[in-house]
Amino acid sequence: MTTTAAPERRTQAERRATSRAKLVDATLACLAERGYAGASLPEIVRRAGLSNGGLWRHFPSKADLLAAASMEAEERLLASSRTDELEARSPAARVDAVVAQMLTWAEQPAMVAILELLLASRSDAELRAALRASDERAAALFVETIQRLLGSELAAHPHFRTNVRQLGLWLYGVVATQHLRPAQARAALTEELRGVALRLFDLTP
Repeated sequence: MTTTAAPERRTQAERRATSRAKLVDATLACLAERGYAGASLPEIVRRAGLSNGGLWRHFPSKADLLAAASMEAEERLLASSRTDELEARSPAARVDAVVAQMLTWAEQPAMVAILELLLASRSDAELRAALRASDERAAALFVETIQRLLGSELAAHPHFRTNVRQLGLWLYGVVATQHLRPAQARAALTEELRGVALRLFDLTP
């Protein structure tokens, strides 16, 4: 005689975490596919497979949901970068790796979602306030990730933080304009951005 094990019961905290993740995932998908205007709450709830009540239990406003989705998107993007294979590389080679990583980030739907929210916050005061509340944390995560990728030698550059800020700004520029560039332009863009990054860290001959 065989017995079937009863399904493991999840705790309330686990169920809440799962529901929250579904809402964030649905929000990011809507933003990447439909833009800010198409990321309506009914569509987000439908994609998440939850009720309106389930939405409001996690997020008191749409702005809070969007800000949480933006922060989650950035955390996922930055977590995807790897530094273990960079340890033995030269400073210039590490700059190359950073440029390649940033161009990869620029092509991800999560990065498109972040840009959609930044643009929308210009005319949405509630969203702007929600994004500002997490802006310092998001900026710190970006700086820490670039620092790990570049290594201690380049992190000691006297203008390190200013340089990283410049890299972040051109990352947004690449995302905002990538739909205008043909695919074959990527190599030229990579070389151009590599030159910019090398000059920032005084690595050009």
